[in-house]
Amino acid sequence: MKPLRYVCLTSALGISLLSGCASPPGQPRKGSEVPAPNEVLEFGTLYGENCAGCHGPDGDLVSGVNLASGKFRRAQGDNDLRGIVQKGIPGTPMPLGNYTADQAGVIVAYLAQNPNAQYIVAGLGALANGGRQTMPLGRINNVDTQIKKAFRFTETIKLEIAAQFFNVLNHPQYTAGYTNYVQFHNSNTTRANLIPNDPAFNRPDLEYSSNSRITQLTARIQF
Repeated sequence: MKPLRYVCLTSALGISLLSGCASPPGQPRKGSEVPAPNEVLEFGTLYGENCAGCHGPDGDLVSGVNLASGKFRRAQGDNDLRGIVQKGIPGTPMPLGNYTADQAGVIVAYLAQNPNAQYIVAGLGALANGGRQTMPLGRINNVDTQIKKAFRFTETIKLEIAAQFFNVLNHPQYTAGYTNYVQFHNSNTTRANLIPNDPAFNRPDLEYSSNSRITQLTARIQF
């Protein structure tokens, strides 16, 4: 019976040793690895380690600058912010930033001049995540009406006079098509509002017609 006890004890000890080792010897456990500095893409970590020392935890320690509310002294847009984040400001305490394109994009996304911005310009080499056809135009708010009067001369002959008003309320409607029917807008001058670096980006009022009111008078003899 002694050899049997020895075998059972040895087997139990082996199971215990195997269960206590979740990863091969010399290798870190899953999730315990510390990411390399150029792999950090979490804004809180990037800001805390690189920006909070001067700008403070709330972003309001530098005079004339409030990062939380989008108040800047030099930046006029997302591209300016990206340049300052990556290149610093010579002659000031703002240092050169050793960030990857993705990291700079993460910071700019949080410090965008417009806190409600939906799009930022991705730097060279960044993995852009903006989908196609995600930027809607304004709604069509169009009302058309017609006034018509018929004058009968004989049983078979009559004159119809009409006044037609398209967009009678004259609402500005900057659309890529037409307000009264579905048809492709055949124009090559309407691409600028889709280019992020263009001053007309997301400004359909700079690229499309406002479809202002049109009045049309008609006369028809029916016989």
